[in-house]
Amino acid sequence: AGGGKERIISQETVGWMAVSPNGRVYIQPLWNGQGRLLVEVYSSDGQHLRTLRLPMPSGVDRAQLLGVNNYGDLYVDTEPKNRVEVLNSSGGVVARAQVPKSQVRAWVPGYVAPNGTLYMTDSSPTHFRIVRFGWKRLQGWSWHMP
Repeated sequence: AGGGKERIISQETVGWMAVSPNGRVYIQPLWNGQGRLLVEVYSSDGQHLRTLRLPMPSGVDRAQLLGVNNYGDLYVDTEPKNRVEVLNSSGGVVARAQVPKSQVRAWVPGYVAPNGTLYMTDSSPTHFRIVRFGWKRLQGWSWHMP
C-alpha cells in the first residue's frame, strides 16, 4: 500500500519499539543490564536522527521501552525494581513510579497516550483488567527578583 522507503534493522538487535505522537520511531536494542540504555531514534521516513544513551538505576537487569509522550519523554519499565522510569531525551528523570503489585498475575506493558498516561494490562488465563497510571509533568518556576 505505501510507497515509502524501508529500513532494514537486524532482528537480533531490536528489543522494543515505540512510535511517538509526532511519528518518530524509537527502537531499543536488547539490553544486557550493563551501562546506559541505548535508544535509536528515526524519523517517520526512516532517517536515523540520533542515539539516546539513557542512564538506568543501579540493580536494574531488564529495561523495556513502553512508549513516548507528546514531550518526547520516554517511558521505561525496569526489573526487578518493578518501576517505570520517565526520562526526557537528555536522560533526565521526569518521573519515577513504583508499579503496584499485580492483583491478578502479571503486568503486561501496554500503551503510553500522548498526554503521558500509561495503560497497562494485568492478566491471567481467567482474568483481565486495564489499569491507568497518570503522571503530570513537573514544571520549575523561577521568580524575577528586583
